[in-house]
Amino acid sequence: MSLEEPIADPNQSSKSTLATGRNHGVLLGSTAALMCPTGIVKAQAWQKSLFGAVKKGATKGQAREYAQRMYPSADLGRRKTEDRSDALCLASYATRYVWPHHEEEI
Repeated sequence: MSLEEPIADPNQSSKSTLATGRNHGVLLGSTAALMCPTGIVKAQAWQKSLFGAVKKGATKGQAREYAQRMYPSADLGRRKTEDRSDALCLASYATRYVWPHHEEEI
């Protein structure tokens, strides 16, 4: 499993930031309990790898375009802010760059 590393958003409240960290911890604990190998990926890493240079604020649109091109039958939702495109991009990145290096653990 691959998870995107959470980042602190200065526009989020401290309560929201705490919830994000707690949820990330729950996911990590759950995968550890299931002995499921887990890779943590920074958003900038998969975005740069899949899109090259990315302008700030343009990643959602680029992720949607990439997901539509690579997975034409996927239901990406109606809005470009849907996170389904990001999830498909992260999975695509992890399949190529994270998990080929962890085959012995799986």
